[in-house]
Amino acid sequence: MDLGLKNKNALITGGSQGIGFAIAKALAEEGCNVAIGARGRERIDQAATELSKLGVKAVPIAVDFTTEEGCRAFVENAVAALRVRHSHQQCRRDNSRHLRDFHRREVVQNH
Repeated sequence: MDLGLKNKNALITGGSQGIGFAIAKALAEEGCNVAIGARGRERIDQAATELSKLGVKAVPIAVDFTTEEGCRAFVENAVAALRVRHSHQQCRRDNSRHLRDFHRREVVQNH
């Protein structure tokens, strides 16, 4: 199925395992580049290695999503690594209250 995601970029929290990894993998299978964030460096690196085998750019970012600073750093590092031209992600999955709050504040400030 072609969902029109080839060469798009997605930022995914909790992307090293479980539902987050499944979402990252599904997006990667559609040709979408992914930045995946999670706490454990070893597990996030392994996940990114597996995702990159699908022919996309997979960026692992070890991060603490329980803080606003961690959320901000994730977005900034992911955007820089994926070279996203816009301040808003083309696809986004977040399961972090702080990331949602951060994104809302950025939207309000930028509009």
